[in-house]
Amino acid sequence: MKQDSIYGSGMPFETFMRRALRTSDRSIRKGTCSSIYETLLRIDNGTALVKISYGKQLERVKSCLIKGFDAFLKRKLKPNEEVELRVLRSGINLAHGSFELDFIINQALEVTRPYMDWDKRD
Repeated sequence: MKQDSIYGSGMPFETFMRRALRTSDRSIRKGTCSSIYETLLRIDNGTALVKISYGKQLERVKSCLIKGFDAFLKRKLKPNEEVELRVLRSGINLAHGSFELDFIINQALEVTRPYMDWDKRD
């Protein structure tokens, strides 16, 4: 059995989604749980316990991210934040895998740092 080094690697995804949707809930249904992203990584490395294709899980992750970006774009943002988020959002559909999504998520976390007050709520 392969060692699971994926645990926790979905936290940037979860942090962004919880920040975007202004929630402390870790919910698969709402798309705010790190396991959604970690499942994509597990499918990629062959350790997933679910029967879903990489393509379907990739689309699920992308759908969640678009929902998060759209939630942010409805807020009053500084003009530069809005432009950066729109550019990052446009890259989601072009992403072919987790490598590109990691970049988008990490950049989005930097842009949305002023809104991190939602990160600490429980």
